[in-house]
Amino acid sequence: MKNLPDNFVVIDLETTGVPDEETKVSELSILEIGAVDASGRRFYRRVAMGRGRKVQGGALACNGIDPLDLGCGVSLVDAIDDLAGWLRAPDESRRWIMGGKNPQFDYSFLAANWPRRVDSVKLGDLISRRCLDLHSIAYAWAVMAGDLEMAAVDFSTDDIYSEFALSPEPKPHNALRGALHEMEGFKRLLDASDITDQITFESLMQASARENLMIGESTL
Repeated sequence: MKNLPDNFVVIDLETTGVPDEETKVSELSILEIGAVDASGRRFYRRVAMGRGRKVQGGALACNGIDPLDLGCGVSLVDAIDDLAGWLRAPDESRRWIMGGKNPQFDYSFLAANWPRRVDSVKLGDLISRRCLDLHSIAYAWAVMAGDLEMAAVDFSTDDIYSEFALSPEPKPHNALRGALHEMEGFKRLLDASDITDQITFESLMQASARENLMIGESTL
């Protein structure tokens, strides 16, 4: 399988809702941050909901977080500081290319909550705003492969995973689980010659356990 560039990272967030005509990104809260880079490093933080932020019931149904646990976790400021430190650890001058199944959604939440302190690295200097969407790459792959039936429908992320012998992402959603699954999807899409081996999500989790990087662990 071809290697991804060193500066490629998948960042996945779980939030208290989806911005719409009545609700701005800044009025919602990040609840989880999960990330996986091309080298296999993993990052996870559970985030306490910010005071005064809105909650949409559908979001909690998606991520399975109990409303009584919304105050659990580290502060959002600390979580984002930790993420910035994790991203800068390999090379402080590195500028990351961020991928995901809907990366502009996650990037918009990071942008709305990124520290404005004088000593903070700017988000745009650390992560390019030109994110890579898994669905766009899958669409291009389908067209190039002549699979116009796949390209013509509004295929879901699970449809993409199925096409490349990946099991569906388990529900409820978790930020690190999502990032792991999406990273594997990118790897398979970018090297479609090696998609014969079925990979289940359980096998990805077992690999993480062997590396002592369980989902609930806050690790840099």
